[in-house]
Amino acid sequence: MMLVFGSVRLGLISMIPNIASVILAVGAMAVFRTPLHFMTIMIAPMIIGIAVDDIIHYINHFKLAF
Repeated sequence: MMLVFGSVRLGLISMIPNIASVILAVGAMAVFRTPLHFMTIMIAPMIIGIAVDDIIHYINHFKLAF
C-alpha cells in the first residue's frame, strides 16, 4: 500500500481497514466455532484482496475530490 500511494503515512492509514476486516472474519469464525480447514483459512487472503482493491479506489477518489 505504501508503494501504491507513494506515502508511508497514507499506506499505514490504509492498512487499518484491511487488518480490521481480517480480524472480524477470523473473530466471527472463532465465535461460531468454525473448524479451521484449508478452505476456511483461505478466506483471509480473499478478504485482504477485496479490501486492498476497495481501499485503493476509495483513497484515490477521496484525493481527487479533496
